[in-house]
Amino acid sequence: MAEGAGPIRAAPPARRTRLRILAGLPPWILWVLCILLVTPVLINVPGDPEPWERWLYFAVLAAVTFYPILLPVFAGFEKRARRRNEVGKARTFRRAIWVIFGLAAGVVVALAAVMYANQPPPMRAEQRIEEELSTAIAAHDLDALRRLVEGGVDVEFPLFGDGTPATLAGLHQAWPLLLYLIEKGADPDKATMTGWTARSLLDEAPPPPGEGDDARAYRRLREMLGSPGQGSAPPAG
Repeated sequence: MAEGAGPIRAAPPARRTRLRILAGLPPWILWVLCILLVTPVLINVPGDPEPWERWLYFAVLAAVTFYPILLPVFAGFEKRARRRNEVGKARTFRRAIWVIFGLAAGVVVALAAVMYANQPPPMRAEQRIEEELSTAIAAHDLDALRRLVEGGVDVEFPLFGDGTPATLAGLHQAWPLLLYLIEKGADPDKATMTGWTARSLLDEAPPPPGEGDDARAYRRLREMLGSPGQGSAPPAG
């Protein structure tokens, strides 16, 4: 050892305490983030919760709240028991630590299993097309309908109840959309399971007032399909 060099001194107890506190901050921060992320998800689940859902909710809250509190406490007890050479107590505290960890992990696994089980199945291509068609027609969105048809969607694509885009457009009195569909080859006389057709829905509807797009499309449809009663009649009743 060089002359004048003293022995390397350990960090003072106060400094070691501060270092341990700083080292323990990341787990606490992670658990706080877990509480902030998990709790809103559980609270905002639609509908009235079942009893088991309430128990799972409280179990998750207990796990994310008490786990970071109990774990360092029992770890401290175990460390003190080892310092005092109390092997039996140290083993007991070690088992308690593993039990706490197992309970917290079990709650998280149960939550993950429930969320996975309640996940909606992936939407098939046909379901997606039906939803997009229905949404566009219900919203009278001609641009969206045009994008679907020009993208390859059949104008006779089957909808719920044996309906078609044309019958759905007639039901919503979306005359510009019905006109577009018929111009693209849709059959105005194809009936739904209840007997309605695009033609009969047009016959039943009153003419739109004014000179807007609806009125012009309605008149054009009347020219193409004839006067009311010349096509298939609506169902009785």
